Amino acid sequence: MKPFYIAFHEGHFEIAAETIRKNLELLSPLLRRHRQNPRAFSLERLVLPVIKQGGLALALANDDDGLAQMRRIVESEPELQPWSHHLDRHDLSRRFIPRIEDRIHASTPCLQTELKCSIGTTDGRLVAHLVLYLEKAGRLARVRSGRTWRLLPPDSPEIPPADPQPEPPAKPIPRARPRVPSHRTDRTAPLRPVELSSLPRIALPKALAKWELVEKGRLPDDCPVPPTSFEGRDADWRSPSVERMSPALRPDPSIRRFFPSKSGVVMTTDKRRWPHFGGNEASALHYDSNGQISVKNTLQHGLLRAYLPPFGTALIGVSLDGVVHAHNEILTPIFATPLSDAPENATIFDPPIAISPEADRYLFALGDRVHCVGRNGDALWSRQFPDARWFHAADYYGTGSNQPDLGPPPRAESRPPSVSPTIRMAEPRRTIYGWHPTDDWPPDGSPDEFEAKRARWLMARHFGIPEAAVDEYAAFSAALPADLSVDESGTPHASEDAWRPRFVRELSRRQEASPYGTCEIREVEATDSPPMTYIHEVAFSSTCGTAFVATSEGAVWALDDAGDAVRAYVGLGGPLGPPCITGRRTRRIVHLDDHLYLMTEAQLFVLARDELQVVLDVLPREEIYNTPNGFGLLSERRVRWYGRDGTYLGTILAKHPIRRLYRAGTETVIETRTERAVFCDVPVW
Repeated sequence: MKPFYIAFHEGHFEIAAETIRKNLELLSPLLRRHRQNPRAFSLERLVLPVIKQGGLALALANDDDGLAQMRRIVESEPELQPWSHHLDRHDLSRRFIPRIEDRIHASTPCLQTELKCSIGTTDGRLVAHLVLYLEKAGRLARVRSGRTWRLLPPDSPEIPPADPQPEPPAKPIPRARPRVPSHRTDRTAPLRPVELSSLPRIALPKALAKWELVEKGRLPDDCPVPPTSFEGRDADWRSPSVERMSPALRPDPSIRRFFPSKSGVVMTTDKRRWPHFGGNEASALHYDSNGQISVKNTLQHGLLRAYLPPFGTALIGVSLDGVVHAHNEILTPIFATPLSDAPENATIFDPPIAISPEADRYLFALGDRVHCVGRNGDALWSRQFPDARWFHAADYYGTGSNQPDLGPPPRAESRPPSVSPTIRMAEPRRTIYGWHPTDDWPPDGSPDEFEAKRARWLMARHFGIPEAAVDEYAAFSAALPADLSVDESGTPHASEDAWRPRFVRELSRRQEASPYGTCEIREVEATDSPPMTYIHEVAFSSTCGTAFVATSEGAVWALDDAGDAVRAYVGLGGPLGPPCITGRRTRRIVHLDDHLYLMTEAQLFVLARDELQVVLDVLPREEIYNTPNGFGLLSERRVRWYGRDGTYLGTILAKHPIRRLYRAGTETVIETRTERAVFCDVPVW
């Protein structure tokens, strides 16, 4: 049988529906496993495709029984309630599909633009999707008719014959990249570790991941469609003036990244829109404060990663081949240098990079190290960030005799031979079970008998077996200890020569009541190799010389002009694993005057003078757009405006994807592919 996605996209909906019906039977056991251990897997990644694409396959296959079964399961499981709105959309699809087919077989011609009115709906997007999939299944045909499509039955004689297979185009000749000389001098700054123990720390709440927001029902609506081309909501802004742009003035669809600068806004090519024009890898343009395009230029090197501090004077980027290049606001090159020729041996792909507002220095990060280089090529300082959540085993457990048995050390073959020994691989997690000695102590009767009873209860609970079978299951040991550990294969260990690792990191800790006292359960990672952290994002303050570094442990560190750490913002990553895996990675840092904005994958933390003001839920692809008096959260068809302290001001909705957003005097201009709207009285400017 074909896999679901292959059958679905090839139009074999009966085969796809059969696979979905089998998956529906597995939903209840999957949800039971998720309730026992919510961190074992992402419920959204496993269940949402079954409900979203699977329900559409059932509707296209005319499987009413399958849709009814899916509705019964979704309505009976609380964890599936955030996605119940997809069921209503599938019911609409099931009702519209026969109408579409009847309309196509009618005697009068049918155009796709008129189809939604013919079947009695206003949802043109849903109708377009259904027409696309019905064409894949061979249940209708489309023939180009002007700017739309004419829909015909699959056996209509009006369908033109298929064009012969064209010859494959010749492979393009690769463009020779010019050799970029390095601007670096021979001098390198001494590498110093960052002292973390004595820093003042600002504790922040754990950032929630996208799947956690979905489970709580807090994920923002992606793109509510307004009835008109543009609409302002939740604010008393004047109605926008909308005009249709001529083809010569329409925005380039590939230029869609926004960087507010000191004199306006710089827009660059989206890295997802390759290849670019004229053999150049990137394009950019600059709007001045009056809303006029002051310069438009192509950049010789690509922008795999780009950065411009809000209200700064320079844009810096790194290309696919590792060339760092900077331009001023009028897109004149400042410098270009390959990281491969840097004295720090910078060969990492897509390194985090940032430039100061005055363009006098820039940062780039490699692994757990960050380097600051002057505009003239002199190395200013280099720092190394240790992972603060790793402890020496002696400091974590103490030197007494109550250290738990961590089982055997990890096998040598568990690490791939191709991995450098200097990079720490995540060792298998060890679950440690222990007891609080103050609970129910001294016990009634013999202490040894009491310890054996509660150890039997613990093993029976962990392995899911009756207590009477514990002795047979644990035949490796005659006496059951109070502290147990489990290795990768699930085998408990109680050896006298316990493994004493050099480093330990605690992932979670909880207490559970039992008939024999309070049980403490810890989940830890242990390793003998030196732990290593990774830097995910770097940034400069827009108003002072402070640099910010976000590490893989979920912390953001502030460094002064000399590279010395001055404070830390901790807690974003939480205690439940690396932020790069859990979806809590800090992806954007903005510091403006007394306000700091930390954006993770699904939330934005707003701080004023190191005090948390508000936490906003954002979409994964939503970006922050800073203005002099506030900021906006820009998604595909919406801009949510806020004051500097995170106070909600209002929302601007667009019916089509937003291509440009800039200021023209005191007015806010938003452009889609064909229309321009001018909003007045937006207070963030």
